[in-house]
Amino acid sequence: YFTMNFADLRGTTNKRVVLQTSKIDLQAGQTYILNKNVINDIDIEGGGGLFSLSTTNRYYTNTIKTGELKVTRVDLANSIISGTFWFDAVNQAGEVVEIREGRFDWNY
Repeated sequence: YFTMNFADLRGTTNKRVVLQTSKIDLQAGQTYILNKNVINDIDIEGGGGLFSLSTTNRYYTNTIKTGELKVTRVDLANSIISGTFWFDAVNQAGEVVEIREGRFDWNY
């Protein structure tokens, strides 16, 4: 299980990008589809993306608005995971955001 949360805390907004995977064994060199969300897929098996502007304006991936998470490094000995991602997501009003060229090097 793997959840990452990136937040931009500059200024008065709290923009946040969240990647989540569950019940899959992440492997270096593999690409995973981001097509789930915590609203419709409570018991997530797979991956999903979230973009949040506030607690009331959140954009989620789903089976139509999807993305990809590519894992480039898994170092269990040093607790590091690295990769890239992109996704499209939609809010309750039907507005769409495009998150592009994301990358991470995360110590867990």
